[in-house]
Amino acid sequence: MVSSSPAGEISINPNARIRIWGAEGIFWFYSVVYSFYGVIGIWLLVVGATEKDGTAPFVTGIFITAMSVPLYAIVFGSFIRPLVIDQGILKIPTMFGHREVSLRSLSGIGLVYRLLPRTSGWRLQIWSDENQPIQIGRFTVTSMRNPKLASGVKRRAGGVRDWTIPLPKENTKVLGSTRSGRAATALFQSSLSLQGTAGPLVHSAKQKALVYDPNSLSKTLAWWSPDGYMGRARGLPAPDSAKLADPQQCDVAPIPSDASLVGLSQVALTPSPNNGISQSLPDEVAQISPEVQKARKRNLLMTFTSTPFFIAIAVAFVLLLGHQGLIANGEVCAAVMGPASVHPSTACNAWRHHQLIAFVWIGSLLALGFITTIVFQIRAFRNLVRTSKAIAVSTHDLQ
Repeated sequence: MVSSSPAGEISINPNARIRIWGAEGIFWFYSVVYSFYGVIGIWLLVVGATEKDGTAPFVTGIFITAMSVPLYAIVFGSFIRPLVIDQGILKIPTMFGHREVSLRSLSGIGLVYRLLPRTSGWRLQIWSDENQPIQIGRFTVTSMRNPKLASGVKRRAGGVRDWTIPLPKENTKVLGSTRSGRAATALFQSSLSLQGTAGPLVHSAKQKALVYDPNSLSKTLAWWSPDGYMGRARGLPAPDSAKLADPQQCDVAPIPSDASLVGLSQVALTPSPNNGISQSLPDEVAQISPEVQKARKRNLLMTFTSTPFFIAIAVAFVLLLGHQGLIANGEVCAAVMGPASVHPSTACNAWRHHQLIAFVWIGSLLALGFITTIVFQIRAFRNLVRTSKAIAVSTHDLQ
């Protein structure tokens, strides 16, 4: 049995048992944020259970805890447990189990740069015999900042993006040294040792045959392969390192493969003419369809429409929690109510009753508006998905 992490030397014995631990830093950051939410939920539960008038914080604590538990299940179920290679089977952790993929069926392994709303970066991706890519999101190389550009260079000119500007960490050696790159190399080595040079991993090399689609929801821009090559998706121009303030940050030249691959196959080091490495000219880049652009604007509008409801509900909760604690004191209640012929406790109860009814009505109206906005937002997103798929199908048929 052989156990290894991406940072160590990896055996390519076909019968080896390999464990690939860890995740990239961005996912540990999300884990800390989710833990903070959990602490807030537990604190509200404790406060609500110990205070006399703690119904509001207790209910809020239950709500936050109910939302946090599934997040914890995803984090601990998918990110903490290792990827396992055992007897030619790759076991990918899921929330409550694992997904099994045969290494003999893999036709592509590499890092793919995907443009996503929050976690754009180089994501580990494999291709199985089902012809559907499998993304292993825990191994995603992200960057908080774009590379600094050279003097006079702009990312957008006239509203059109300059695709020749290098992407963050678009560097063969840098990606190969990351945790994600080492994990991809481990999978590549193990799969190649089982398939040999005649297998689909070498002859298909689907990690090198990516196509840029401007109408897709998550755009694929570039790829990196464990055999030492990287390039842009077909339809995009090659990067120009001269447009960076530090040109050495961008290095896409082929490098020798990992030392443990030497002697296994020289075919893996030589790109096939059919794997899509050829680049396009800057003025040949496909543009987004007007139909998809319209659908995206509608979806963005519905997303911003829900923001006032988030703020209003948050303010309502703060006022409710604050006044609940304030009017618990009988003297404060009597001062608020003014001179009255009834006992201060009775006045306090009456004030609390009317306040709660007002907040219930306000909360109900806010919740109704919020739910309505979410429904319209879901419809707008579904329309965006349908439009993107329809354009993709029509474009494929034309080709």
